[in-house]
Amino acid sequence: MERPNYWRATVSGLIATYMMSVSAHWVTAIRLPAADPAKLMAFSLGGMSYWMGLAAHYANGVILGLMYARWRDQVPGGNPWMKGAWVGILTTVAAQFVSGLVGPQGFFWRRPNPLPGLLTSLIAHLVFGLALAVAYAREEET
Repeated sequence: MERPNYWRATVSGLIATYMMSVSAHWVTAIRLPAADPAKLMAFSLGGMSYWMGLAAHYANGVILGLMYARWRDQVPGGNPWMKGAWVGILTTVAAQFVSGLVGPQGFFWRRPNPLPGLLTSLIAHLVFGLALAVAYAREEET
């Protein structure tokens, strides 16, 4: 097990968060509802300003990047692509749980039409996980 590179993890987390934010808006191309993670974070922080939500969103990305660097060897999968897919699925589940506790609509299965929003969340978090794992990976791993 090699020592984690926390600087690379921080940059990877920022890159992955940006890609997640963009993909959450671009899902309208496949007729899914767009999501604004910064706006959702602002709401979950008690109705803070949009900029505080954006800062919290990127802080979460950096924290998850640091966590990935520390526990990368325990993430299932033999290559960065599989590890990224696992990270994406785990962050989707965690986001749905947290948004169910503090979000405006509660848990996704109690919403009138939960599938489109859940698919948007899954796609955005898969993009995050894949971008994080691939950005953090060493050149010989990809």
